[in-house]
Amino acid sequence: MLFGLIHLVGLLGSIDPRMIAAQATAAFGLGLTLGGTRLLAGSIWPGILAHTALDFAGLLAAGSISDAMTYSAGDFAYMLGAAAVAAGWGTVLILRLRPAG
Repeated sequence: MLFGLIHLVGLLGSIDPRMIAAQATAAFGLGLTLGGTRLLAGSIWPGILAHTALDFAGLLAAGSISDAMTYSAGDFAYMLGAAAVAAGWGTVLILRLRPAG
């Protein structure tokens, strides 16, 4: 949850608040996935590498940070869909940590 909340700092800038909300929601889902990965792997490095690759790919596709955060209904929907997938996968990872029985 903290990972998502930290991304709300973008509200202090000139970025469209809808995109900040979508980014924070996606970061929450990604935080669950990276947290579950960290717990299962016993290391923060897989999460660091995944986060770096994801950010790099997003910037490469958009061209710049400002272009990446320009509102469009399609990008907004895509980010919310990615958030749902990441939250679902993170939940699966975390549930795998529960003792059987």
